[in-house]
This record gives sequence, C-alpha cells and structure tokens, in this order.
Amino acid sequence: MAKLIRTGEPPPAARTRKAQRVADSKSAPAVAPVSLLQKGLAIVAALTAEHRPMSLTQIAESSGINTTSALRILRTLIEAGYVLRSPATRLYLPGPRAIFPMDLQHPLMEFRRSALPIAQAIAEDTGLTAGVHLFMYDARLTIEIVKGRKPLTPFYDTQAQRGAHASATGKLFLIAVGEMRSKQILGPGPYPRYTDKTLSDPVGLRRELIEAERLGYARAVEEAYSWLLSVAAPIMAREGAVIGALSVFSMSESLDPQDIPIIGARLARAAEMLGHSCPSLDAIARMLDARDPGSRHSR
Repeated sequence: MAKLIRTGEPPPAARTRKAQRVADSKSAPAVAPVSLLQKGLAIVAALTAEHRPMSLTQIAESSGINTTSALRILRTLIEAGYVLRSPATRLYLPGPRAIFPMDLQHPLMEFRRSALPIAQAIAEDTGLTAGVHLFMYDARLTIEIVKGRKPLTPFYDTQAQRGAHASATGKLFLIAVGEMRSKQILGPGPYPRYTDKTLSDPVGLRRELIEAERLGYARAVEEAYSWLLSVAAPIMAREGAVIGALSVFSMSESLDPQDIPIIGARLARAAEMLGHSCPSLDAIARMLDARDPGSRHSR
C-alpha cells in the first residue's frame, strides 16, 4: 500500500478550514436567538464549540446575546448542569449535561465505544485518518475521528454539511435510504458542484451508487474538495439495517488510486466485524425504525 507523502504543512484548502466552514454554513441564514430557549441553546453551542474556558463577554459576543441576558441564562444553565463556572477566574465551561447529554449506557454511546478500537486499528494499519459515522433519519453524523500516522483531519462538523452525492459516506447513505428517498433529498439535479469532479448528473451518480453497492464500499476522489479522497464501507446491524459507515481520508495526490480497492476491502471487513460484535447496533436500528418503509436501511 502506498504511503502518504506529506507530513508537514496541510494543503492550502486545509489552511482555510474556518473560512470553508463559514462558506458551507451560508446555505442556512443565521438567525439571532429570540426566545429564551434559543438563547440558552446558543450559549451552550458557543461553549461546546470552544476548546478553552470563556468569559461572560466572549459568550455574549459569540452567541449574539447581550451580557445582561447572557448572565441570567448562564445562571439557569449552571443550575441545570449544562454550564460550569470557575469561582476563581469567573470563566465558563460546558457542564456535564452539555458534554454527555446521553446516558453512558445509551446504545449510541455503546456503539461509539465499540467502534473506537476498530477505527484505531484502521488508522494504524493504513496510516490514514479514520472516521465513524451514523445515519440518523436524513442526517449524516460523524461521531469519532482517529488520526493515523500521517494525520489528516478534514474540516468536519459533527453533521455533514455538503451534499451526500459528493462524499463516500454520503453515497452509502443514499444507497441505504433507497432511490426514492435519495431523489427527494437531492432534488431533480443537476446537483451542486463543489469541484470539477463532483458528480452532478443524476444518471452518473446512480451508476456510481450501483457500483458502490456491488463492491461493498464507496469512494469519492476530489468530489467534495479538490484535494480530498475518501473511502467508506457500510456498518450494518445483524438484522440487516445500514446504520452508518467506517471511512478513511487522504490527500488525493498522496495515495495511489490502485490502493483504493485494498482500503475498501479492509474497511468492509472491519465494518462487518463491528456489525457482528456490537449488540447496540440492533437497538439503534430499532430506534430508527420509524423511517419510510421503502427505505433500504432495512434490507
């Protein structure tokens, strides 16, 4: 298997991570929080987005709330366990209910714990960044990222922002929900083009999905970003429901395309092993069983 060449500076696109996230978010216009609930959620979102404690002024600026209202809401959030405040510094951090809103024995938490060592093994074997993803209704969530020996972390939010047609995990999601639902999600086409290699033609994308289903893995080469290559395999519960994916990422110029089938097969084996060894997957499948009966999440 070809080794990643670069270990130093990230590609130019990776150096504009923040700018790209801003651009991706422009499709959903920002709305200033109005209700108390919106303001509280905005404060929790501001705190969880930062990797450091925040002052009252910083929280107010980040959430778009005046300091008087922010202070009042922070007191309520502290009482509820969503925010912590240091008496010494008067700085704020996310509280336990914001960091771990789910019970630690929740099937989603158990799945994440079960998937982590498998993702770590993939990252170690391939040297690539590995990801664990969940498909929940129409959302594609990233719940874990493991850096390999030659780390590359694409600019991900927890929920994927770009069209499903332009990523390996997105293509698996479209296969899972079925042709009818995927047409509703994507629209009539042509689909948005992020690079000159994005599959914007519905017929071409359908051929790609059929091939991915035949192979047992999907790939996307410079389709979401001009420098990014991704490969992913579906995670299935024992009852046959597709609930997510395992993936790897690389700079496209640093990975020999001939290695994609090897990586895809490695991911498919790991995903199959996870499906047989993680009992919480069946619980997750049942939890999401309210999907359209025509969905191919249930096979």
